[in-house]
Amino acid sequence: MTQEELDALMADDLSDLGNSINNIDMIVVDECHTIKNPNSKQGKNLLKLTNSKYKIGLTGTLLLNDPLDAYVPLKWIGEEKSNLTTFKQFYCNFVDKQIVGFKNINVLKEQINNCSLRRTKE
Repeated sequence: MTQEELDALMADDLSDLGNSINNIDMIVVDECHTIKNPNSKQGKNLLKLTNSKYKIGLTGTLLLNDPLDAYVPLKWIGEEKSNLTTFKQFYCNFVDKQIVGFKNINVLKEQINNCSLRRTKE
C-alpha cells in the first residue's frame, strides 16, 4: 500500500482508499495485534476492507492478553464469522454485564492455529 492508502486507514472514512487507482488484491497489516479494538477508527476501517482477495495479518505476538483482542484480526481475515456480541458471549463469563473471566479458550487457540503460520528463530 502507498502512504496515502495507509493514511486513509486512519481517516474517518475509506473513500480515498476505495478510489485508489490500483486494484488492491492483497492487504498486509504488520503488527496486526495492535488493531484490536472494534470501536476504534483503525478497527472499524480495517473491518471495512473486505474486498481484497488476500488478507495477511503479521504479528510477533501470538496470543493476546484478552481473547477479545483476537476478534478484529480474525474477523478481518474471514476466520471469525460471528458478530462481536456473539463472540463475547462465547468467550467471556459475565456477572452483571461485566466480564469476569474467559471460557472456551481452547476453541480460540484452535481457531488461531488454523489460520496461523509460525516461524521461530530456529
